[in-house]
Amino acid sequence: MHDLLNDIGSGKEIQNKAGISKKGIELLIEDFKDLDLLKKNYTKRILFYLLDGKRRRILSDLEMLEIFFKADHFAPRLCSAENRAELFEKRNEEGEKFLKRLGKVYHALMNPLNPNFLMPRRFKSPSWLEALLLFSSSEYSGDLRTYLQLKIIEQILVAAEKGIDNMVRHIFITDPKDYTHLDIVKTFFSLTGFSQTIPGHKDLVIEALHHQSRTIRCHALRNIAALKLPADIFMEDILACALSSPKKTRTTAIRILKHDPERAAASIKDAIEKRKTGHRIRLLELYKEFGGPGDGEWLSGLLKSEKDEKTKKIIAAIIDNK
Repeated sequence: MHDLLNDIGSGKEIQNKAGISKKGIELLIEDFKDLDLLKKNYTKRILFYLLDGKRRRILSDLEMLEIFFKADHFAPRLCSAENRAELFEKRNEEGEKFLKRLGKVYHALMNPLNPNFLMPRRFKSPSWLEALLLFSSSEYSGDLRTYLQLKIIEQILVAAEKGIDNMVRHIFITDPKDYTHLDIVKTFFSLTGFSQTIPGHKDLVIEALHHQSRTIRCHALRNIAALKLPADIFMEDILACALSSPKKTRTTAIRILKHDPERAAASIKDAIEKRKTGHRIRLLELYKEFGGPGDGEWLSGLLKSEKDEKTKKIIAAIIDNK
């Protein structure tokens, strides 16, 4: 390690343009030094690439190795959150670029066909590594994937280690975030098949949709859309949000309802028939966005049975506009 450290720094062979701390560099050397047992100077070549962005060919050479990715000692020092902070959290000059290069090195050392690759649901490899690999994989490019998203994915995986129920609660209630614009997070969810597990834990989503916090309600709606969850199992709850007073929550709910307008219209009609006058007026206003031309007979029957004059005027106006 001593010899390599002497070659790193301003004016040295490896300039450390990434600005990684001495301790961080020592951790990298410790993690990769066993590669020199397979082929001389691999660690030095990796450092050239990681710290200066040079000698990219090391990636293709690492991909040819058939042994290292199976080793039990893969990335041992970085399994410590304290050690990872030296590389991931402390300020460095190139930030995201360095993280991507580090991820590409680990990606090259792992066989994508290996059953331990990108399998966070089985928790066979460290959550930070799963996130970093996904972040760095050239197959999932995008401008919005930042280190913040890596931390979000890691937090989700840590929550999931206590069970899927805990993971759903984390996403929708405990630490809700809006995932609609986080491309890497949506990719992560699609890779893990997470959306297919939600219906078995729908009570937690419903709890979020009726939460006293408007932020939690709004994020729950947006995440239903982002994760492409089947809206029909939450139809009544989404409908309740579409009638709520905060505009963001209301408009988000209506947007989801419009993904399945026929089912939404049926739910709205059913609610109109069951609810009291005040709610019915709001439901009728909402119905205008979903009702179809074949509802004339239903509206006429509704008008005949209605006693409230204000509600009758609204129904009559809807009929006139059909």
